[in-house]
Amino acid sequence: MANQAEPHSRTPWNRRVTKNDIVFAVQASSSVYEAAARLGVSDGAIYKGLKRYGIPNPPIWSERRKELSASLRRRALTCIVESEQDRLFVATIIGTEGTITCGCEKPREKTRLKIQVGMTDRPWVAKFADVCGVGPPLMIPPKYKRHKDVWITQLSGLRALMVLKDVMPYLLGGKLKEAQRAVEFFSPTGYREGMFKAAEIWPHGKYPWKDNASTSRS
Repeated sequence: MANQAEPHSRTPWNRRVTKNDIVFAVQASSSVYEAAARLGVSDGAIYKGLKRYGIPNPPIWSERRKELSASLRRRALTCIVESEQDRLFVATIIGTEGTITCGCEKPREKTRLKIQVGMTDRPWVAKFADVCGVGPPLMIPPKYKRHKDVWITQLSGLRALMVLKDVMPYLLGGKLKEAQRAVEFFSPTGYREGMFKAAEIWPHGKYPWKDNASTSRS
């Protein structure tokens, strides 16, 4: 099974996944994001595949999300990124290689804040993940018109919101405005009731530098 993801290395990000793809992703992943990364598709493609083939969302995905959020609340943390040096590093990565976006949780009818980072140089992404308190980055194999592995990591919900607040003083320009809008829209939980697209939160008229077309409701 370990080699099953290899045939997908040069297929489109939004391709139609097969039932075998979905079964493999569900068995091997602790979250929808991890499943999507393993197959080299979007979160939405995973959810559509689950619905298409009548496969229920794995309970561990919801349990893992609740566990992480509850852990943050129990620890009563006031920040995630503690040192000034680490905050500057995280702000630099978010400002240059990061994407501030959102994802929808259809069963709960909620939208969560997401910060995504992807780079071909693993140590940078690994340090970002470590400083922000998440697991090691995942690797996406080369795809059409791209000849290098890409290493990705993601923050979501309350953790993403707290990290944005930690590094806000170090952000500049358009990324600062995106972060300010995120804190305003999602605070204080990192979630918002209802289903929203990124373009509805960061409309192009006010955020012309942001590529909302690449984000989805997943």
